[in-house]
Amino acid sequence: MIEFLGHNTWVAIVFTGLVGLIGTMVAVSTQRSINRRRATVDMFSNKLWDEDYIKVSNIFYTAMKDQTKLMQDYDLFIQARNIQQSGKWADVHDAEKKKFDDATLNITSVRSILNDRELIAIGVREGTYDEVIYRRWWYSTALLEWRSASPLVARIRSDTQVGPSAYAYTEMENLAKRWQAEGPWRRADRHVRLPGGRTVTISRSR
Repeated sequence: MIEFLGHNTWVAIVFTGLVGLIGTMVAVSTQRSINRRRATVDMFSNKLWDEDYIKVSNIFYTAMKDQTKLMQDYDLFIQARNIQQSGKWADVHDAEKKKFDDATLNITSVRSILNDRELIAIGVREGTYDEVIYRRWWYSTALLEWRSASPLVARIRSDTQVGPSAYAYTEMENLAKRWQAEGPWRRADRHVRLPGGRTVTISRSR
């Protein structure tokens, strides 16, 4: 091979260029993978210590426990917004305002968490976040969150009072449903995300 390249300079130049290009592509891909994993770990680490996020999360999980009240709060949230938009908020009694404010806080907190999960799901699909790390950390919780939130999401998608949003939280839904269909990973297995978003499993014996 070396002798052949020595007698064919142009082939040697092309070969050397190809080797260099492949090396560069591998290096770039490796660095992107490292950056993606670091961004995912940093995201979760920051959430663990963010007081505002913790407060909103607590409201979210509390609201999810009582679906009947959650729907009632959504009705109050819509009603309060309609009153404010009509310019009649000043006519509402203080006791009613308190009820509206509490419901609004609950719904906006729930929507904040759903927006966060939707953004993460988009980041996973686009390769900004590492799905392997996210799934290892959040698999059971992600499925539980979607199951709990799906009735409210269905309401949001079909609510004619605010204008139906048929595609609200579809990224969150698609990710949760795909994980559900694939099932939990064995701890002994290793998972690698390939360029293009496909994740492959490397089976290991327990």
